[in-house]
Amino acid sequence: MTYPQLLCKTQDFAHNAKLLKDRLAERGLSLVVVTKLVSGNYQLISGLLKHVEAVGESRLENLKHFPYAGVQRWLIRIPSLDEVKDVVKYADLSLNSEISVLQALDSAAQDHGVIHDVILMVEVGDLREGVEPANVIETVGEILKLKNLRLRGLGTNLGCFGSIEPDTNNMGTLADLVEEVEKTYDIELDINSAATSIALPLVMSDKMPAKITNARVGEAIFRGHVPSINEAPELGLRTNSTTLQAQIIELKEKNSIPTGTSGILQFQRRDLEEQRRMKRAIVNLGQMDVSINELMPQAKGVHILGASSDHMICDVTDFEADGKTASDLKVGDILSFSLTYLGLSQAFSSTHITKKAI
Repeated sequence: MTYPQLLCKTQDFAHNAKLLKDRLAERGLSLVVVTKLVSGNYQLISGLLKHVEAVGESRLENLKHFPYAGVQRWLIRIPSLDEVKDVVKYADLSLNSEISVLQALDSAAQDHGVIHDVILMVEVGDLREGVEPANVIETVGEILKLKNLRLRGLGTNLGCFGSIEPDTNNMGTLADLVEEVEKTYDIELDINSAATSIALPLVMSDKMPAKITNARVGEAIFRGHVPSINEAPELGLRTNSTTLQAQIIELKEKNSIPTGTSGILQFQRRDLEEQRRMKRAIVNLGQMDVSINELMPQAKGVHILGASSDHMICDVTDFEADGKTASDLKVGDILSFSLTYLGLSQAFSSTHITKKAI
């Protein structure tokens, strides 16, 4: 067995996806599972994909190797100009905000002999991607001139830059724009994508406007977590579905504070106030694999002191787990950690962490 390793309860992923798909369908929303988190490790989500019709990826390289026919592929990071040829080749639909990129996509789609679906992203407060509401009607008019693109709807993103929560005001703004576009151009927009994990409380409390018809969800599926300040109704999502394990490669009693002339701090560490002796475990995991700020020790009495590129140092003086204490620990033992969404994405991306379905 190779460490560090990321243990994944893949049945939990599938359970959460099916549950959310059904709950969303009851409210008139389709589900796109945001699989960018797994960084192309698609063998871990084959069970999940039986329950969904579309996946959302941010990296074209992953879509190039997507192995499941019949599942629609969305590119959810707005494309760059140098990507357009691959976008129309490997993605069925893309999110967009720049008319110059849309024009380039149109040309690429014509060359490739396809009609490419697009969603126009709208800025409603978070200040990430999207055209401002005042420019939506004009931008839609420009898109409708492009013969090889099919406008499927409007979309927005919230919570990822400005930490702005979805509410009836910003979602209402988008819904009103959908109606205005449909009336102005006598068209139907059938995929209006604004619900994400952070919007689930709004959806499940039946406050999401009816014109919002699609949800792009990742964290609630892979972590069972709804990252919202608003209280979410009980969903029955499975949590604690992933665990990062690292092996102890050194276990010694040492001082708590470094001694000598202190230079530039190259890597993050936890500063302690008093010098004392402590039992310190070094595990084979470092900042090149995952940021230590994104890890939470699962055993009682384990404290992350810091990490360099390849070594993470933990205070295990007060370790307690499964009836064992610090005196029972030895080199070769395993320390386990839970992860935030960002930490999980980093762990999936690291080529030095083994991924294992359990």
